[in-house]
Amino acid sequence: MTRIATSAAMRAAEALADNAGVSYAELMERAGTLAAQKIMPSLRPGDGVLILCGKGNNGGDGLVMARVLQSEGYVPVVVFTMGTRLSPLAQHNLELFEETGAAVWDLPLPDGELEHLLGRSALVVDAVFGTGFSGALPQHLPPLFDAVRSSGLPVVALDAPSGVDLDTGLCDENTLPAAQTLAFACLKPGHLLKNSSGKCGHSTVIDIGITDEQLAQAGAFCRLDRAVASQGLPPRPRDGHKGRFGRLLAVCGSELMSGAALLSCEGALRTGVGMVRLLSDQPVLAAAAVRLPECLLALPECLDESVAWATAALCGCGLSVGAGARRRLRGLLTGFSGPVIIDADGLNLLAEEPELLRLVPDRAVLTPHMGEMARLCRSSVEELVQRRFELASTFARTHRIVLILKDSCTTVAAPDGRMWLFDGGNSGLAKGGSGDVLAGVIASLAAQGADLTKAALSGVWLHGTAADWARAELGEYGMLPSDVVRHLPHAARLLARPE
Repeated sequence: MTRIATSAAMRAAEALADNAGVSYAELMERAGTLAAQKIMPSLRPGDGVLILCGKGNNGGDGLVMARVLQSEGYVPVVVFTMGTRLSPLAQHNLELFEETGAAVWDLPLPDGELEHLLGRSALVVDAVFGTGFSGALPQHLPPLFDAVRSSGLPVVALDAPSGVDLDTGLCDENTLPAAQTLAFACLKPGHLLKNSSGKCGHSTVIDIGITDEQLAQAGAFCRLDRAVASQGLPPRPRDGHKGRFGRLLAVCGSELMSGAALLSCEGALRTGVGMVRLLSDQPVLAAAAVRLPECLLALPECLDESVAWATAALCGCGLSVGAGARRRLRGLLTGFSGPVIIDADGLNLLAEEPELLRLVPDRAVLTPHMGEMARLCRSSVEELVQRRFELASTFARTHRIVLILKDSCTTVAAPDGRMWLFDGGNSGLAKGGSGDVLAGVIASLAAQGADLTKAALSGVWLHGTAADWARAELGEYGMLPSDVVRHLPHAARLLARPE
């Protein structure tokens, strides 16, 4: 299981480790020593290493690293980038490093000295901010970073490239990109979020002695990978029949949005559900009769009978937000006791009418994108970007539902406080209809009897993996949601295989 910790969770985990007998000083010593050992294979004896240090504990990690490199015959040079009023631990390690007689510089450097130092170095270490950065870089740093970039030297960042906010993935325009980032104890969100992961290069976790139990207790969440996703794929007994594999009621579609209904229903069928009944207006049903003959059809007046038939329900894909759509959603929420997946216009109706949100049962999965989530939270997308994990977890716990917050990286939050981050998929999913497919996949798994949290996790992984296969076949420009649907069986077959 791969853990992911925000800066607050990381501070809490370090405190737990300290209370358990692994002191802050020991954590820093381990971090710097192991980081030095990690880069040594890429160096030759006598190589110079330029280490850019901040004034906090990330700079302290860099100072330990410098001392270890010095002892192994390399030539580290430390440049303080944020002044020399250091944290106590960093100050202690500066004093130890100075005892070796090695070079220590502070900004601003004399004319020509930076170019001289870069010319004598084989590698640059970024130990300026680590997990402590947010906002904008100080004005004196971009010229320094420009010179480092222009040198062509590889950069290794300790925990984070300078300019990357690891909690949000937001990056300053003058961020110093790294070829490799050494993540202490566990990954951080910014190592995976799409807008910052490219700045981190290859992220490698360094075990510094904080246990998985301490990370979990501190609030670290998990990466959604194949091992996690495999827990939600329902079994396929050899003697199973269509009734055994679930009955999904899809309350979806409207006269001008029949495609959303069809994509969600086909996504459900391609993920193994035994039967799908589409309840919608006549024009949508006519389109489904031609496009998707495997789908059962029902008019809106058949809602009560359809609710009694279903083992799970999906509502919202292409539904519209008119009075008829509102009546269908209300009828479903008040008349159905099974699992409900709500997407798209279903979410918009919940945001418009808080009374409907209060009717959502405990056994529900909501699948908003960032804009829909902002409306549900009475917030803004900008605030959501800053606080996505906090707001997602709070919403799921408050309303006792499973929340899938869709973005370039997707967050899954469970009502018991657990949370996962999925960093698969690609920009080819940024097209109308992709979310409808995902909703159908999750609803299919729920109809087959999967636990709702596990259905959400498996559904997100299947959808993203199918999208990656569609990209491999067609590229991100030309792939369509229907191409993702075509690859769902391949993704499901892979997930069903033992690793």
